[in-house]
Amino acid sequence: MAAHLAKHRRYVEKVNELVHPDLEPGTTMVSVYLAALEEGDYQLFDAASQAFYHALYWRCLDPDREGNDPSMRSTAQDMVERGMQHFGSGWLCLVDQPRVKTYVQETVMNAERPTAETFGAGTVAFTTDLWEHAWYFDYPDGKREYLEGLLLGGYARWDVLDEPPETGGVWTP
Repeated sequence: MAAHLAKHRRYVEKVNELVHPDLEPGTTMVSVYLAALEEGDYQLFDAASQAFYHALYWRCLDPDREGNDPSMRSTAQDMVERGMQHFGSGWLCLVDQPRVKTYVQETVMNAERPTAETFGAGTVAFTTDLWEHAWYFDYPDGKREYLEGLLLGGYARWDVLDEPPETGGVWTP
């Protein structure tokens, strides 16, 4: 866990190093990474996007393991399989699709934006870290064990789906 938290901290520090001097304090991390992408500042985009995903990941975890929601079991099982199909580093996301009142599962490489979000169809509402540092120390060669423990073992905070979407925190100088 300490290594994982250190990674998140380094992304936030990198954003602070790269952010534009005229950026208003209180700007959401999502706004930072969208502006960086639009401006072609891929180093800032990567750092801000990773900071966003990590902030959402922490919000989606339930350290008290009270996250067993029977109505989410099928979704969780599907997410385990989708995560296992993903090769390499990235994130497994549930993207809110408000027009059709459902969630779409998507994996992204590294810090990319999910396709559904990219095309304006939704917002990332839940995420699971697929980077090796999220699971390797506790489950060497055991990504499935990590995903099952997280998504089916009570560590997933499914009620986050009922809350306003994560903005990745706000940037403050």
